[in-house]
Amino acid sequence: MILLMKCMSKLSIIILLLLMASCGSTRQVAIKAMEPAQVDLSHKIVRVGVLNTVEHLEKPDLGDGINRLVAIEDQWLNSKGQDAAVLALIEELRKDSRFEVEALDASEGSLESSDHDSADISWSKIKSICEKHNIDALFSLTHFDAETQVSFRKTKMEQLNMMREKESISAQEITLETLIENGWRIYDPFLEKIVDEYTYNQQIISKAKGVDPVSALRAIGSRKDSILSKGKITGNSYGERLKPNERKIFRKYFVKGTEKLVQAGESMASGDLHAAIELWTEEVGNSKTKIKGRACYNLAVGMELGGDLERALEWATMANENLNDKISQRYLTELESRISQQVIVEAQLAQLYFDD
Repeated sequence: MILLMKCMSKLSIIILLLLMASCGSTRQVAIKAMEPAQVDLSHKIVRVGVLNTVEHLEKPDLGDGINRLVAIEDQWLNSKGQDAAVLALIEELRKDSRFEVEALDASEGSLESSDHDSADISWSKIKSICEKHNIDALFSLTHFDAETQVSFRKTKMEQLNMMREKESISAQEITLETLIENGWRIYDPFLEKIVDEYTYNQQIISKAKGVDPVSALRAIGSRKDSILSKGKITGNSYGERLKPNERKIFRKYFVKGTEKLVQAGESMASGDLHAAIELWTEEVGNSKTKIKGRACYNLAVGMELGGDLERALEWATMANENLNDKISQRYLTELESRISQQVIVEAQLAQLYFDD
């Protein structure tokens, strides 16, 4: 009886939540939008160089035991990880029709102090490198650090005994928590300016069990692929910061108030934007200010979904005049911001020779 009551209680809660969801006055629609590149380089920058300025330094104190084994692997991964990151950036930049890319030898040396302080940058050295290779801007990996924390805990694990039957035995579980940090800069040698500076932080957690700490470490296997993959991802990601990128934005629209708003909501749910726009347009002349405002708001969303931002702004302005609430005001502000960003995006796309 008690179990039955609990089940009925849970069912009642589920039904209530479904009813609340179905009774909502708005729904959401996803709209694809382009946002400007995070780094906007001058059109005068054509030839670029990519330099790995990170020195392969060995740590004097590697600890002992398991910690030493892990630290030795970290040193190797640091070296290979930063090389993978630089190569990935070079590949990404070479996909960009704006640039001619030159991979520079690491022997060119460090451009800044060991603590990456921008006040200690040697602009004379940067200019010298750029003049030597006839490049307009210099991309640099400033640091790449992979450091691992090791921890153990007692646990149990299954193992086959002499009779080939599984039995539970005492074991050690090892956890390797690797933190990877790498930083990038773009230098303009002639303006003596850091055009962009960005740091990536990533984490890899590996766990395994063994009858003793060494067996547990061996069970984890190589972390090589994970570290190198993270390095490549950051190199690709940094190159993508120079290009406009697509994202999804979510807009609410009203589905309650009149029968036509309800029908339009059903049309939107089935993917028929044209039918929804016709129904919303019919409600623009509604004698009730609130309904008229909702219809105008929905038409703004419909126009934005269809890619006509100027008409969307007109309808959003009318919606705000009729509703005069936080929702309509916020949408109007967001739409104005998107339109101003669209101007930048179109200029960047034209520079990239993209076709919409």
